[in-house]
Amino acid sequence: MLNKGLDTLSYLNLSHDFQTHIERLPWKNMKTLDLHSNFIQGALPLPPLTVSFFSISNNSLIGELSSLICNRTSVEILDLSYNNLNGTIPPCLGNFSKRLSVLDLRMNRFQGTIPDTFDQKCGLNNINFNGNELEGSIPPSLVHCRNMQVLDLGNNKIKDTFPRWLETLPELQVLVLRSNKLHCFLPSTTTNHSLPELRTLDFANNDLAGPLPKGYVENMKGMWNLDEQGTSSYMGTRNFSYHYSVSLTIKGFEIKLEKILTIFASIDL
Repeated sequence: MLNKGLDTLSYLNLSHDFQTHIERLPWKNMKTLDLHSNFIQGALPLPPLTVSFFSISNNSLIGELSSLICNRTSVEILDLSYNNLNGTIPPCLGNFSKRLSVLDLRMNRFQGTIPDTFDQKCGLNNINFNGNELEGSIPPSLVHCRNMQVLDLGNNKIKDTFPRWLETLPELQVLVLRSNKLHCFLPSTTTNHSLPELRTLDFANNDLAGPLPKGYVENMKGMWNLDEQGTSSYMGTRNFSYHYSVSLTIKGFEIKLEKILTIFASIDL
């Protein structure tokens, strides 16, 4: 099969299978490559240069994430979650693809700091680095990601004060910073329109102090305005039918939401 459709195959889904090794990915015009939920071992195989969707989550990959991944400038969704990848996050991940909308590296063993390289053309909607060993501060350049809907940096070792610039992200709906080393008093909101779309907020297990800024709740129209038609949908990308997911602690229990309803709301402090 590796020699079939070398110039023509554009879609391949081998998810939820029993694949254990991927030696090479030779297709020249591949757009969608889904290998998630297998038993693939070894180093991360680099997808074809033309790929737009690449998921190899829920496998047994080891080793570092090569900076060669940044040559895949057509990628829109990159999901490497739930593996055993380690080392540092390549700095180029912050700006290698203007098309990138989802960057999911959660539940690996990445160390070091989050690169402060997100440029003004950042198109990311979803960043999930939950469950790694990341340290340092939350990079201020994330403020350039004006379309950000989900930011999950929970369960790391990030040591920083509360990043006030997050208030300026107009589309942010899910913010998870739990179980880090954030410290200082929570600031009062600096604008009457802080985080207007926010519906899910998790700051628990940090060293933050002071009253919760009332503006965060008063301005959270996304938390109390239901869809005008009374309907709901799931957060995600339409073009690849890819649904966002997030891990939250609700009433003391950690729950992984495989899909996030657009009317779901939660606060954990």
